Amino acid sequence: MSTDQPDQGRRVLVGPKEVSTAAVALTRSASRSLALYTRDLAPVLYDQMEFIETVKQFVLGRRYATVRVIVCDPAPVVNRGHRFVEAARTLSSFIHIRRAHEDDLQRRDDFLIADRSGLLYRADASRYDAVMDPAARRLAQRYLAEFDAMWDKSIAEPEFRRLHI
Repeated sequence: MSTDQPDQGRRVLVGPKEVSTAAVALTRSASRSLALYTRDLAPVLYDQMEFIETVKQFVLGRRYATVRVIVCDPAPVVNRGHRFVEAARTLSSFIHIRRAHEDDLQRRDDFLIADRSGLLYRADASRYDAVMDPAARRLAQRYLAEFDAMWDKSIAEPEFRRLHI
């Protein structure tokens, strides 16, 4: 299944390769913003060079582009090293990562929203089954409203910033 063309409509994805490919395709389709809610920045999805390079191209190639990420448990991400975090440190004006507030830690899902219409949704973040819809405007806006509420409560995590000594 090819997910390089974001206008293919809603698709059910099975396995990390399909989900990873969909994350890249959805990121390529974005023009202004990306919002990612994730338990642990799933390395098999978001610590992949194709995804990271696509995010870099997105923020550097579009005026006013922003990426906001909420991570539930930042310790493993920081301790094991993560190329997305390194990219965020380098591009800190465009990519913002925060730790989820304790009220939001019970969520089991994981989602990526492109602009206000594209959605990649995993109902269970521990599994690599997902639904991707590049034109799910109503559903994407619902999840974006939830994301914005979580963002307002989230905590800036010093471990995600580069320390200049």
